[in-house]
Amino acid sequence: MKKKKKNQHPISNSQKEQPKLSSRRDATKKILGTTTLVFGLPFLGKSWSKPSTYLLGREDTPTENFSVDPKEPKSVLKMTSTTTASPNTTTASPTTTTASPTTTAPPTSTTAVVPVELVFFKVVKIDDSKARLEWQTASEINNKGFEIQMSLGDLDKSWKNIGFVDGKINTLEKVNYFYEVSDLTAGVYYFRLNQIDTDGTSTFTPIRSIAMHSKDKFKLQKPYPNPIKDRSTFELTVSDGQIVTIDLYSFAGRKIKQLSKAYIGAGETQQFDIFAEGLASGFYILKITGQYFSTSEKIKVL
Repeated sequence: MKKKKKNQHPISNSQKEQPKLSSRRDATKKILGTTTLVFGLPFLGKSWSKPSTYLLGREDTPTENFSVDPKEPKSVLKMTSTTTASPNTTTASPTTTTASPTTTAPPTSTTAVVPVELVFFKVVKIDDSKARLEWQTASEINNKGFEIQMSLGDLDKSWKNIGFVDGKINTLEKVNYFYEVSDLTAGVYYFRLNQIDTDGTSTFTPIRSIAMHSKDKFKLQKPYPNPIKDRSTFELTVSDGQIVTIDLYSFAGRKIKQLSKAYIGAGETQQFDIFAEGLASGFYILKITGQYFSTSEKIKVL
């Protein structure tokens, strides 16, 4: 005959009187315990979504979906990432995929547009004191005109505005221009055009130069004495600074010797000697050649 085992853990009165779970809310509390109080799950077995700002304390964490599985006694909470993306994050905005009509940049100063197409620019000498500037354009866009600038020597500092010629503003036809400069003395002059647009921007043309000479390019005081017995002297003055060569030729045109080759400054007078020593008696030709003049004199050696 089997003996009945004694219950080592008798049921207390409180346990005997414990009522049955009367509602699904009470069941949730029983299963979740304190976890229910933290997350505040309202119903068991129903999925719910709530921003994790309240769960994790971060505003930059995306919203997660949570569900309660009643079959799991302890690990009740399951976290599953959202699988359906918001339309704002998965569908590109039309403004990002379709180019806006305003994306085409308007023409600027870097656009390859030539305001004035210059065909040529040159300086022509009219006489010893006048020069004419001539230039031609093939087309013009917004061309206000041309500023005439001149320099005498120092190209970096001494440019001066001496005149202005109006442009045609807009034209696709060739246009010829000219400008005359007068009262020029002996020397080398440099010219350039400053082409100015209607908006104020400007462009310089290449530089052109011209050498002007006075009417009296040189002054020669003839050799004296002539005929020459021992020595003869003459003086030479030039209006423009230049290199001057002085040669002695036989009367038949054969070069005997070179007497001098040197630079003579503008307005400067230099004296030269002719010695009869070593020369046979007879006639000779003294030829004086500069950059802007040439002359000759007949002399006789005794």
